[in-house]
Amino acid sequence: IYLNGAILGMTRAEIKRKFDEIVAFAEVEKYLDTPVKRYSSGMYVRLAFAVAAHLEPEILVVDEVLAVGDASFQKKCLGKMDEVAKQQGRTVLFVSHNMAAIQNLCERSLLLFQGVLILDASTNQTVQRYVDSMHDPKVHALIERKDRKGKGDIRFTRVEFLDDNARPIKETITGQKLVIRLHYQTSGDREFRNCRASVSFHGNGTIFFLASTELVHNQELIIKGNGYLDCIYDELPLSKGDYYLNLFIESNKVIQDWVEGAAELMVMDGDYYGTGRNYPPGWEGKTVLVRHHWEW
Repeated sequence: IYLNGAILGMTRAEIKRKFDEIVAFAEVEKYLDTPVKRYSSGMYVRLAFAVAAHLEPEILVVDEVLAVGDASFQKKCLGKMDEVAKQQGRTVLFVSHNMAAIQNLCERSLLLFQGVLILDASTNQTVQRYVDSMHDPKVHALIERKDRKGKGDIRFTRVEFLDDNARPIKETITGQKLVIRLHYQTSGDREFRNCRASVSFHGNGTIFFLASTELVHNQELIIKGNGYLDCIYDELPLSKGDYYLNLFIESNKVIQDWVEGAAELMVMDGDYYGTGRNYPPGWEGKTVLVRHHWEW
């Protein structure tokens, strides 16, 4: 603590005055007499962040500190950075791949690629650009799939994922708008009445939720010719993870097409609750996020 503080510009008297506060923040009281070389990476980063955070610097540079530590320590780090920036009026340069934390802490963000500045904009714009850059948009072609059920007079041909600007995407962010476009084709020129279509989200052997046309619309769904259906989520409630979709469509209670594993979707963390935290450790990819509140 004394060596690190001195390297960072703190006087011995200043370090001594803040010593107990630094140790308490890092939660390493039991290991103060243990050589630092025997610390785990998590303990080392805890201590390093605690020292730096108590420097009262004009600029605090924080690089991936949330990659280690448990949920309570990450919450403490977020609180400290928020305090330094908003209450003390200092500059925090926060470097991270944690989208939820960035959206919670930062109003302005920069996107770097191989050391080159790609974008300097609002956080939401930068995060979306980062997600877009991860993969080329992917259209899931289904026309050749043989492992499907149903009569086949109506068949799904492909699936597209679109963002709130109707741009094709392969990945999305928790809490962002998502449009699932289901393209279909019909046999002949006949009209199919009393249709019902659905999309279900699955992952880790679990079904998370089902979206069905009959649940949210009273009007009759009539299908004729070739076209598409849009299933729209204004705020996608899935936690970070990889998911696959099952598609279903019927007409007059006759199954026309049922395709399991029709498309895959990767979801990245977003600041769904506005707190920088969406779920306890180990729950990513295992839960849906629901708007709620508590009273006490």
